[in-house]
Amino acid sequence: MENHYLKNTFNILFTNFKTFLLFEFIFKVLLSLILLPIGIWSFNSIMKFTGYHYLTAENIGNFLFNPVTFLLVLLLFVIISFLIIFDISTMIVIFDESYHKNKIRLVYAIKISFSKCKKIFHIRNILVCFLVLFLLPFLSIGIESVFITSIKIPVFVTEYILKNQLSVGIYVGSYIALLIGFFEWLFSLHYMILEDKNFKNARKCSSDLIHKHMILDYFKIFFGRILFVVLFLIVLIFGYGLIVFCFQLFSYFQVSKSAFVTLVWVLLVILILSFLILSNGVSYAIISALYYEHKYELNEKVHSINAKMILKNNKNYRLFPYFVILLC
Repeated sequence: MENHYLKNTFNILFTNFKTFLLFEFIFKVLLSLILLPIGIWSFNSIMKFTGYHYLTAENIGNFLFNPVTFLLVLLLFVIISFLIIFDISTMIVIFDESYHKNKIRLVYAIKISFSKCKKIFHIRNILVCFLVLFLLPFLSIGIESVFITSIKIPVFVTEYILKNQLSVGIYVGSYIALLIGFFEWLFSLHYMILEDKNFKNARKCSSDLIHKHMILDYFKIFFGRILFVVLFLIVLIFGYGLIVFCFQLFSYFQVSKSAFVTLVWVLLVILILSFLILSNGVSYAIISALYYEHKYELNEKVHSINAKMILKNNKNYRLFPYFVILLC
């Protein structure tokens, strides 16, 4: 494939666009309607189990350092990390098939991704959880839009932040330093999913791959996301202009005007929902394009997930669609 990350990003996104869009839609709906409420209920249950009805500046320290709280929160952390990695892993599987110009069905992409995730969640790969969470706000990938935006910071915490700007500066500086360090591991999950490397070897390969391109890659990802947002805003402004035009065009035909405007609003809502779903995938499509671009530049072998061969050699994969149907 031609060595140009924007063109590669477009091809990676749209070769298996239906599969990618369907997965992200189902995944986000399940998170919003099922898993997110369960997560909130679990946290409230932790508070009740440890004897806390609400958190204040006085009792939050005791709550956080309670051994039971630590273990239960750690369990939640592992579950959330698995969901994020599963989301990213499925995108990598779909995008890899797209890069090699192969079609893949959703049920097979999910099955292959799940089998890869089981290998990743080994004690020797525990640091991959921290990698994902540190890169989450920067990349806006996976389930960040569902989980992170639902977190409400207590008033006493915001007041503390405003009164202790030095502490905030230290925190922000430390986070930026850690982000730079973790950024070298940007392609680690690609090596783990596509080449079955453990996290230690994947980190080394990622650092070698991105070493001379780190700053440029940062701006490429940033530019790609900005371009995506700009395109969305252009379409949104066009839709708003269309609504205004409808009001003027059908000013004397109330029924026609209302019906047409309602249709336009429905289309705009669909557009906004599509943007929220696609925005997470766009980031990782750009990362995947950069991964293949750097491999191409260094004449490194580009490993393929080769879904067709996996499905041919493993009958369990072929039975998976029927298992999904039974679950539904």
